[in-house]
Amino acid sequence: MSSSLERMADLAQHIAQLARYRYPESAIPQGLRKTFTKMAETDIAMAQRLVALLRTQEPRLIEEIRDLDDTLDELHAKVFEKVLSDKVNADATGVVDATLASRYHERFGDHAVHITKQMNFFLSGAAE
Repeated sequence: MSSSLERMADLAQHIAQLARYRYPESAIPQGLRKTFTKMAETDIAMAQRLVALLRTQEPRLIEEIRDLDDTLDELHAKVFEKVLSDKVNADATGVVDATLASRYHERFGDHAVHITKQMNFFLSGAAE
C-alpha cells in the first residue's frame, strides 16, 4: 500500500509541476477546464475517502472509492474525445499537456483502487 500512496503523491506532484511550468498561462486549454476541475475534485474526494478507509477500516468506503475511480475513467475518456474533436481549440503543447495531466489524474485513481483491493483482502481475507 505504501508504494501506491507514494505513487499517488508523485502523480499529484507531476500535476502541480505541469501547472507551474506553464504559469502564468494555463496548462489546460479553455475547453477542458471544467472537465479538469471535476477530475481534481474527484481525486480529492478519493484521497479523503482513502485516508478514512485506512483510519477506520470501514468496508463501505471501498465501493465509494471504486465508484469515484469509475468517474475518473469517464472523465479521462472525455478528455480524449474532446482533444481528438474540434471542440478544443489548442496548440500542440496544450494537447500534450492536457493528455498528460488527464493520464496523471486517471493513474492517481488506479493506485487508490489498488489500495482498496489490498484493504479488502485484509478485512475479509478474500482475494478479488
